[in-house]
Amino acid sequence: MSTTKTQQLLDELLSKDPAKTSLDIYSFIQQHKRLFLEKFGNFVKQFEDLFNELNLIIQLLNYVPKDGWKQSKGAQYLLYPETMKTLHRAFEDTIDGYYDEAMILNRSVYETFLRVVFASCYPSDYESIFVPIAGKRAFNVTNFVKDDLKLNWEFLYSIMSAIHHSKKTKHLRRMNDPSQQKNPIILEYESSEDGMAMCVNITCFNLTCLFHAIASIFETDFPNHPDLKLRIDRIHKIDEALLGIIEANPKKDFSNLSSDIRKIGMIIKASGQNQDWKKVV
Repeated sequence: MSTTKTQQLLDELLSKDPAKTSLDIYSFIQQHKRLFLEKFGNFVKQFEDLFNELNLIIQLLNYVPKDGWKQSKGAQYLLYPETMKTLHRAFEDTIDGYYDEAMILNRSVYETFLRVVFASCYPSDYESIFVPIAGKRAFNVTNFVKDDLKLNWEFLYSIMSAIHHSKKTKHLRRMNDPSQQKNPIILEYESSEDGMAMCVNITCFNLTCLFHAIASIFETDFPNHPDLKLRIDRIHKIDEALLGIIEANPKKDFSNLSSDIRKIGMIIKASGQNQDWKKVV
């Protein structure tokens, strides 16, 4: 079909008025934003301010001497900007009411955080975080967390993974629930306080992980830039505040993640000092 014919078809088919479906979606987003800010306004302010602090650290690390950096450390630094972009998009999707989409993005952030930690634990094999390489230790999210870090984080990954794979859990639930089968099949947007809370918790967890990792990996670099040197005390306070938020969660499994993240920080520091990090585990 020629370009002219295609354009003629589009001119015939497209309306001059805004599409109702999109208008309805935009209306839902605006309503959800107001509802979310009523319920989780404190989280929004905390995330925006502390995310900004993380971004400032990334920017200033550009100007520290890197002569003594291992290649693995350079790779860890390189991973941060795009991962932060993904995390902020997850934050935005949460505010807009896209809970599943926020969790899909949060899974990507979580996996990248673990890649960063893997590069600390196995600096000679760091390239495996990008692609499998013959003769190098392979990176696998589940095995690394369970076997190397000795952490029971399966419940976290299962939550994110169930949504990630084509939202199959939601589809199967609808297919197998007789009461759901009576409902019409429609494009559905709805607010959920449980959905909001789940996304808030996971997004906060990921921000805490990324911040604690950067504070652990680059701690010895902070004194090498005047602005970072002045901010060392503030960085430590932010790190403690984020860990404190996790620890204060009323759900024990989630609260316990705070001590797990601290352990990962000790592993990173031990490896950075060429010590046996497995003794920390």
